[in-house]
Amino acid sequence: MKTFSKLELRIYSIDNEFSEDEIKTYSVFQDLWRNIRHTKVKSSNLHSYAYSSLSKVLEVKFKSGAVYQYTGVPKHIWNALKAASSHGSYFYHNIRTSFPYRRVK
Repeated sequence: MKTFSKLELRIYSIDNEFSEDEIKTYSVFQDLWRNIRHTKVKSSNLHSYAYSSLSKVLEVKFKSGAVYQYTGVPKHIWNALKAASSHGSYFYHNIRTSFPYRRVK
């Protein structure tokens, strides 16, 4: 994930009309993810995942190299994903289209 300095965010926000609150949210979000480590999983489709219980964001890296972040994921869903016998299947049926997401890489 690309990280921005606060100056870069302000310049980017002028060009893209981001509000001050969006800049602050993005800065906090970047700080949260700097310290979160991905856990590798055995799956034919998923490479690894990471979860922030503070922000309720699940980040999933796929074998293809694509990385997606899913927002609003409750901790019980995260725990169920970790405990699933098939991480890829659980993700596909319970997370993939159930939560807002964005591609970050």
